[in-house]
Amino acid sequence: MPEAKEGTGKSLWGVLPYLPSDFALSWFCRVSAAKPIYKAHFLKVASVNVADHEMVKQIITDRAFDQKGAFYQIMSPFVGETSILITHGPEWKKTHRLLSQTFNVTNIENNYLPTILKAAQTHADQLSREHAINVGAPDRGPMHCFDVDQMTTALALDIVTQTVFGVSEEVATSVNNVLGAMEYGAMEVEKRGFDPLRAYNPWLAIKYRWSISRLRSEAKKIIRHRRAHLDETTNSKDFIASMLRARDEETGEMFSEEGIIDQCVTFFLAGHDTTAHTLAWAFYLLGRHPEIQAKVIEEVDALGDEELTASQLNGLKYVTMVIKETLRMYCPAGVFSRSTVTPTSLGGYHIDRGVEVTVNIAAMHYDPKHFTHPLHFNPERFNEENQTKIPPFQYIPFSKGERSCIGQKFAMLEMKAVLVTFFRRFTFGVDPWADLTSDAKITFMPTSIKVIVEERKK
Repeated sequence: MPEAKEGTGKSLWGVLPYLPSDFALSWFCRVSAAKPIYKAHFLKVASVNVADHEMVKQIITDRAFDQKGAFYQIMSPFVGETSILITHGPEWKKTHRLLSQTFNVTNIENNYLPTILKAAQTHADQLSREHAINVGAPDRGPMHCFDVDQMTTALALDIVTQTVFGVSEEVATSVNNVLGAMEYGAMEVEKRGFDPLRAYNPWLAIKYRWSISRLRSEAKKIIRHRRAHLDETTNSKDFIASMLRARDEETGEMFSEEGIIDQCVTFFLAGHDTTAHTLAWAFYLLGRHPEIQAKVIEEVDALGDEELTASQLNGLKYVTMVIKETLRMYCPAGVFSRSTVTPTSLGGYHIDRGVEVTVNIAAMHYDPKHFTHPLHFNPERFNEENQTKIPPFQYIPFSKGERSCIGQKFAMLEMKAVLVTFFRRFTFGVDPWADLTSDAKITFMPTSIKVIVEERKK
């Protein structure tokens, strides 16, 4: 059986930092379209890169690919040894059973949704105040131009903070310290993923270890305070309270203190920037396509002005289509990787044990064989009829299978709630004079998305 063919000489991780950000996506998609499976090298380490839905199905379901890839090992010191992102086998199953109690639908809809809606309303009020100030300037018309990614990043941070830690004055200082350490650690993890040599810089290594130590010591203060007052706060509706109460139905085990910290850090890393940037892209794309935005507003207005419910949000067909198409064009993670634990075959090629296999989600989402005119924003791809034509493992913004993103229902409900809250009050356009730039790293991270906002007149 032949080995996978040689590719361009470098893997994705080695190439992307040196490519112009706007060029990176199209370059990698072209390579994968020409070769749905190929072997690449970076620092003499071979990897196999894949962009074919049948092969992806095998990678996700075959136990030969049961080891997470090297990038997850880079995350390990930051997210912790029991993080659901990096554990395997019985340890992963135990963590998944416990964490499923935190992310069950009832918990999300009854406990977390009110927090999401309140945060969204607060930021919509802030945007309204900024709009009122800016439109009063003599050189402005009735519209206000601003960087929407800054707004969605701040909003997503508020949602993560309040859903993970709750609101408690007694531990406010520790929460702020944890957030600062998390933000630095997440940034360093991302940079190390694309520049492995950073790990050998002694100053950066010391600073990184210090941020992890600070994060964990302050997080322990929060957890111990919450544990001591858990009986007094039976109505607490945040992640920490839920994890303190969670008990494995099979073994009776509960989360350890370190385990709770690991899952909190994981949720911050996986659920903050990803949701923020997806929302920013959604506002931008809808601003570029007013005819699609009009359909969103029509569906939003049909809900009336009452407080939103989970049932209403779950029933939004067109808004859901818009989110799915945004996730296709700007998927939260452009790639994921696995490492083989035994020799195997993939796509007719032999793969040795210990080989890194990278799935190029971005290329699959732009494959013209399955997404006609893939550069066009077209939510109708995901209507009831059309989405049945997409192969099951072709569209995987949250991965797929038993190790798919455990927080995807939370993320989808959060994005629907935010979009409805803002489109009830505003319309969005794009600034024709502003440059749009992005970095293809862990997420398709916009460095600047200028949009124009105008308050709706009802």
